[in-house]
Amino acid sequence: MGLENVEFESAFVVSNAIMAHERGMDFADALHLHATKAGCSFLTFDVRLSKKAKQLDSAPTTVLVSLASGGAR
Repeated sequence: MGLENVEFESAFVVSNAIMAHERGMDFADALHLHATKAGCSFLTFDVRLSKKAKQLDSAPTTVLVSLASGGAR
């Protein structure tokens, strides 16, 4: 990635997070979202994050959890 003194656990995850950030997602949210292991869903309480994630082809399945109803939607 051109950063001489920086090591990434996964350049692929960081690359996808940067692309998601360029499309309007918060970078920290994008990094956590794309670090989700294959075959796993990403659970969140954040409505905005959930909506943004559903717009990304590279994002894992995202489940919006509601505290009010006590379950997932």
